[in-house]
Amino acid sequence: MDNGVFSTSLKAFQRRSDRGSALITQTPWILFLQPQCCFKTNVKFKPFKLMSFEEMYEMGELLCTGGVASVFAAARIGTNERVAIKKIVADPNHTNASMNLMDVRREIAALKALRGHPNICQLLDYHEENDILFFGV
Repeated sequence: MDNGVFSTSLKAFQRRSDRGSALITQTPWILFLQPQCCFKTNVKFKPFKLMSFEEMYEMGELLCTGGVASVFAAARIGTNERVAIKKIVADPNHTNASMNLMDVRREIAALKALRGHPNICQLLDYHEENDILFFGV
């Protein structure tokens, strides 16, 4: 005999699929059986700092320039892997022939989506510093 408590709480964990059946997204008893997790520790962590572009790559010669970007030869510091760096100076106001930041972020998303394609340069890394974007391909 169900007094409605369990069936009411179970409805909170159900969602409808596109086929019409109800799926349970999380088992309800996990919430009741799992104790709260809290650790007290005296460990001090160093603050995390992302490496700057200059710390990761050694810039080489200018290979070519275009309307909004320049391409440089470069080498990864540590591995000495040869890469091409595309440097884009993005204009937040989107004046003249410059790209705005949204256009550049769309290009990054497209390169990420096409990762692994044999006929497209692979995006290795990208950095954004003071409206200057660097792509490593």
